Amino acid sequence: MSKFNRRAVLGAGLGVGAAAALSGCNLIGGKEEEPAPRSSGSGGSSGGSVTIGIVPDPAGASQWYAAQFKSFTEQTGITVKVIEYPSAQIRNALELAYQSGDAPDVVRAQGTAAVQAFDSRGWLADLTEYADQDVIDRLGGADAMNPQTSGLHFGGKLLSLPLVSRKWVNGPLMYNTDIFSKVGLDAPPATWSEFEQFARDITEAGKGDFYGFSPGSDTAGEYKWLQAQASPNSIQRYNLNLITGEAAEADEQNVAAVELYRTLHADKIFEPGWESWEGTRIAQEFAKGKLGMAMVGNWLVGESVKLNPAIEEHIGIADIPVPDSGRAGYFAQAPFQPIWSMSADAKDKDASWELMKFMISDEFQRGYFEEFRSFTAVESAWQQADQTDIEKAQSAVLDNQLAAPDLRLGNEAQYEIITALTAEQAINDADGAPQAITRNQDFRPMAEARDKMREELIDKTIDDLNDKGIKASRDDLVFADWDPMTDWTPA
Repeated sequence: MSKFNRRAVLGAGLGVGAAAALSGCNLIGGKEEEPAPRSSGSGGSSGGSVTIGIVPDPAGASQWYAAQFKSFTEQTGITVKVIEYPSAQIRNALELAYQSGDAPDVVRAQGTAAVQAFDSRGWLADLTEYADQDVIDRLGGADAMNPQTSGLHFGGKLLSLPLVSRKWVNGPLMYNTDIFSKVGLDAPPATWSEFEQFARDITEAGKGDFYGFSPGSDTAGEYKWLQAQASPNSIQRYNLNLITGEAAEADEQNVAAVELYRTLHADKIFEPGWESWEGTRIAQEFAKGKLGMAMVGNWLVGESVKLNPAIEEHIGIADIPVPDSGRAGYFAQAPFQPIWSMSADAKDKDASWELMKFMISDEFQRGYFEEFRSFTAVESAWQQADQTDIEKAQSAVLDNQLAAPDLRLGNEAQYEIITALTAEQAINDADGAPQAITRNQDFRPMAEARDKMREELIDKTIDDLNDKGIKASRDDLVFADWDPMTDWTPA
């Protein structure tokens, strides 16, 4: 097996907070540089200056971005001034910058909520006219860049460009081949019953030295990954069945996934203490050889290797197991996470767009993959790069995703309904499943009670929207022609 890059493998999605903003300025090379002559064939501006706001993450990002922007300046003659914002505070920092009229020309808008909020205040430029066919093709073509599915469009306008692949969101089953060998297992589990039996066999053989499986955190949220292979993935996303338009936390397969977790926990198959885990703890436990299997986000595979390079030789990657009756669903293909946006009052919009376009170039995207090992938005950039055996296996698993309806990207009524549902803590399923699992309680009555609350909230939200003059109905939640076993294309 080829050696894994020892750098931290981190997702590009970073938290945002409301703390007071801190910022500092770094210029390329530490000083304002004279614009270098544009290299022939660059297709860019012959000069100018652009300010960009970034976060210094992952580790080493500051230096890497500086080198990339230096290369951009050499190619185009456009100088780049970098303003760094703390990762956890970037949204608040940018809001303050916009309010003071001092926002960068290009901003790391950092996700759907921020982009929509910034756009509602008129702070972002419409990029639609800039996105030529080459840009569309680089990001996956017309299907990927459909305004109803891309995640980069809002209100019909292109407002952002991405950094990481849509496929990077969901993760694989990671397993320890050395532990499997000790237990007499020669392949990963393909079905739920095999998964359960393997977990039991490994824990019994480990006698406290290692365990078959554990949830990744105190929310035990990966049970939803099992459900997504068994019934409509909108249940994983929203606890709604978007074929029927009904609340569906009590879906048979969703309940079955929780019950599987509940039984394994009650029988002491999970590694003790998982109820208090957070962050990268599961990667730490896997790196120590304490777990035979784990369902983890893609970035945590690399985190395990970083924590213990020797574990690389014993990592296997597999699809999430499917029900014994057969697959009936797939992970939902996520929309792009919007990252880079242009300020509406950017001083030189053409130069700003040249920088944004550079950040979806092969040079930039492949460089990002090679440096940070995150699968980038321009998939050809990492598909053609040298990958470790682990990354090749991850890439194969990532293909088991299908396009699906996403209410966050739909009409105003759909967005307002899903916003109301996700904001209501009383029906957040993170409060229900862990309780059922850790207290060995029947999950179905809990799920049915929360579904009733969802139905009532949906009806109230629809009434409120119509009172405000926003046309809304239950039809907004029904995609009757959606087949969870095929790619969904919006009508």
